[in-house]
Amino acid sequence: MGEKKLDKVEVALANTMFCVCLYEDSKLIGFGRIVGDGAITLVVSDIMVAKDYQGQGLGKVIMQHIDDYLRSHFDNDAFVSLLATVPADQLYAQFGFYNSPDSIGMKRVKEYDN
Repeated sequence: MGEKKLDKVEVALANTMFCVCLYEDSKLIGFGRIVGDGAITLVVSDIMVAKDYQGQGLGKVIMQHIDDYLRSHFDNDAFVSLLATVPADQLYAQFGFYNSPDSIGMKRVKEYDN
């Protein structure tokens, strides 16, 4: 990983509200975090499990910790979102996330015309 990218990762992690890390010995095998303003808008982000450890329920463990944190720190007025890939959306559905019929997930492209 280049130095410039590593600098961005350090900034991103420093601005994380809540983080879950799963280790086997000293090896990081799973990760997930929440970013946001700490009151109204929260985003569940970067849920990942190392390839050799996938299919063992570790994503669910990460999401359970995130869900517990959200339930204990925020009320139902907080807007909690995430962008899911298929089939990971099935995991997130177990924690109350759903494909909202009145909105769509969007992301900004690096270059665009306006």
